Amino acid sequence: MIFVIKNVIILFFNLTFKTLFAKITTFLITIVLLSSCSSYSHKEDTKLVIMALNNDNPAIALQVLESQDADKDNVVLENLHRGLLLHRLKKYKQSNKAFEIAKNKMTSLYGASISDQFKASIINDSYIEYAGDKYEQLIVHGFQILNYLFMNDVSGARVEVLQANTKMNKWGKPKSGTDGYLWIHYLSGVVYEINNEDDSAIISYRKAYRIAQSQNKVNRAIYEPYIKLSYKLGFKNEYNKLSKLHNFNYDKNIKQETLLIFFNGTAPVKKEHRLLRYSNNLNKNVGIVLPFYPKLNNSLIGHNKQSMIIENNINHTTKTQQIESIEVLARSALQKNMPTMITRSLIRQVAKYQIISQADADNKNSLLLGIIARITSHVTERADTRSWFSLPNEIQIARSPIDKQAKTVRIKSVGFTMKPIILKIKSKKAIIPITIFSSSKK
Repeated sequence: MIFVIKNVIILFFNLTFKTLFAKITTFLITIVLLSSCSSYSHKEDTKLVIMALNNDNPAIALQVLESQDADKDNVVLENLHRGLLLHRLKKYKQSNKAFEIAKNKMTSLYGASISDQFKASIINDSYIEYAGDKYEQLIVHGFQILNYLFMNDVSGARVEVLQANTKMNKWGKPKSGTDGYLWIHYLSGVVYEINNEDDSAIISYRKAYRIAQSQNKVNRAIYEPYIKLSYKLGFKNEYNKLSKLHNFNYDKNIKQETLLIFFNGTAPVKKEHRLLRYSNNLNKNVGIVLPFYPKLNNSLIGHNKQSMIIENNINHTTKTQQIESIEVLARSALQKNMPTMITRSLIRQVAKYQIISQADADNKNSLLLGIIARITSHVTERADTRSWFSLPNEIQIARSPIDKQAKTVRIKSVGFTMKPIILKIKSKKAIIPITIFSSSKK
């Protein structure tokens, strides 16, 4: 890739301009014009979307998002935001349509195009078309699964499960934390269980359990369905071992459960900072600009204290517990991508330094060109701060049996203010998923 970028730059400077002044001036004007097109992450409207999300107002967030001009370099990101906001507004069919656009585009973007790499090499990384990280691809499948379940389309949900599992099988075992696998394996188990495919369900629940175990994140909602199915399928050794370990015995009288999914908080938002890195090409330190996530603050720690309680009429109370931290996934993905970002940034700085040096070497126009080159170098060097910031900060879950007589559940908040919810269960499915979002810092 570096070889291609180097040759493209050489080709550019071999164009038939009459003078060095014309070459450099045209080059600088070109990159200033390119950089004048605001990247998605720097639009003022983005701040309005974040404000609306922090106030639990997805309708306003979607309205602001829809008012923005389409950006061909951010088709994926725009549809990720749109799909999630439409899901929150219970427009599940439209949500799936947006997610499908994002998903197909992510699949096609195995690598950035040569033109994207060229612009990134002389301007900044935001000119590489946003493709999303692996965990984001899996989260898309997760929300599409939920959309189908809420539309009573178990077959559609099952297709998403198969697609997600195909990707995970191709990628291999999680290399950093859960990589989003835990959430998808768990949802896969839910779909298979609803569809009366207990053999497949226990495989998914077992995978989710083992990942959670490796991360010390096993909670009741994760081990309960695993233990239940090990009993139903006659895996006595597995059942005895697990039931003893977790002090839990399967109740054969429970025929129906609610699955409460609590999407808590908002995902972290990237910022940029400038720092020095050594360049072997220039034999000195050069200034580069990189994205970063701010350190955890008190308000974010408060988010993690928020949860939900689900109750029924048979004195069964369950509190939601974390199954996936999207913040951890986002920070891990950025850390993994950082070496490549640093390399691209250093290549950019070397190229810009060479432009400035050539400008300074031209005695006739050195002052003007030197000033233009230095200003251009500073203005165009920006970090790629794009992210799927409309995601929640974490996913919590809880399962609770449904009273066969009353067929009602009550949901209450913990750590923040929300009016209690009383739901009448009408469906006869084995598992009834319920989702609640809380983005506000209350």
